[in-house]
Amino acid sequence: MIELQEQEIIGIEAFSWIDRIGNPASDIDGDIASVKKLVSAKDLFFNRDLLTQERTTVIDDLDLTGIGVADLLRSPSNFPYYSDRTSDRFATVVERILNNNNFEIAVRTVKTTDGTSYGQNTTLRLKNVNSDLSNNYKDVLVNGSKPVVMSGGIFSTLTAWENGNSRNGLANDLVNDGHDVWEIEMNGGTNTECDTCPDYTYQDQVDYFWPALIAGVMNYSGKNKINYIGHSNGCRVALSSLNSYSHGKNNTGYTFNSETGEYDISVDLPNLPVDKFFGVACPGVLNDDTSFTSSTRVNVIPIIGPKLGYFTMDLISDPHVKMRDFTIRALPFLLNRGEISLGNSLLTIGTLIEPSEISRNLLDYYVNLSVQDSSTFVVSSVDVGKIELFNGKPSDFIVPFEDQQSILDGLTISEKSGTSISTGLFPIPLINDHASMKDNSKVKTNIREELK
Repeated sequence: MIELQEQEIIGIEAFSWIDRIGNPASDIDGDIASVKKLVSAKDLFFNRDLLTQERTTVIDDLDLTGIGVADLLRSPSNFPYYSDRTSDRFATVVERILNNNNFEIAVRTVKTTDGTSYGQNTTLRLKNVNSDLSNNYKDVLVNGSKPVVMSGGIFSTLTAWENGNSRNGLANDLVNDGHDVWEIEMNGGTNTECDTCPDYTYQDQVDYFWPALIAGVMNYSGKNKINYIGHSNGCRVALSSLNSYSHGKNNTGYTFNSETGEYDISVDLPNLPVDKFFGVACPGVLNDDTSFTSSTRVNVIPIIGPKLGYFTMDLISDPHVKMRDFTIRALPFLLNRGEISLGNSLLTIGTLIEPSEISRNLLDYYVNLSVQDSSTFVVSSVDVGKIELFNGKPSDFIVPFEDQQSILDGLTISEKSGTSISTGLFPIPLINDHASMKDNSKVKTNIREELK
């Protein structure tokens, strides 16, 4: 039973579903809060196997759901409709509250130093995902907490975690849980992928992009320690960077000064910047066989070579590419060699990967890594509070599950663990291919629980 003291009682009896809805109080806040709580716990309250069990949830004066509903109803944009509860606009307000669709986006930027491989600064985007809750409410909710920084994968963009394949991204879930969430963009953005944008390298992301973005989040949020969630390249780059800079890096970049209109606020990466680290579909060495690595290792000419991965990259000259640029060049050679299954797999991978661009150098780095079968990945100097990795088993069709253990074995910290996510038979995956692993319910639930 869900009970709102002095306002709302919703009783559920076995197999009778909602038995009664009472409203002893004079306001609608309790009604909405009770329904919102009921919907959020639907797996418990609407589970026929559990309906015979006594279950009570109380929304009291300290309940964040109740406080949040009241706060949203009284926000400056919503309060004019609060007294006109039969209007379409008020219905829209209530619908947004019940669906957790209360977000405003603040996009900030940070500029790297010019020590990059191309000798120039690069301006990168970061996004603070806030709810429409008032500042007072957010101060109570997140005051003293660590910002949660989220980075997407190799072919993703800034909103990768916010807009999952299910359209219910983990970033939004974490905001509703009360976290101060920041998304960072190391690739895929308008400032990194354009006709005149530099052909940045993996090492540029490690030494300049990631440190500058994390230092930028700390500058804008006023906090000096974060929790981090990285998908695919967003995980591997972070580990590589932390292997070099876990104990800080001075002058990592510059944030924007609204008074001068210039990027003249120098920012540093502090000592031990990350507390909890979550890696999803994190590539390590890519030594074992997957649909992708096996495709890149096929000899264009039997026995003689070269490997298809190297050969295909030689056919690509554009400084910024999409996954399809690799796929459409490699596919004819796989089919010509009679590798029909690998060809179908590569084609499917190409359709599952997001259609954004990355630099040719970054794609070349991962293709080279996938061709080799005896690579190493040094993470022994990574120093964070805790690491948890989530990988597809037996693979996510790009990253082999063995990479998880390889990374864990290389870490020297004591708090480390790995979780396996079952995947389907390729090229017809369940929902746990490399791109959609970040939307897996087990991944999302485990991370949310760990961050409570």
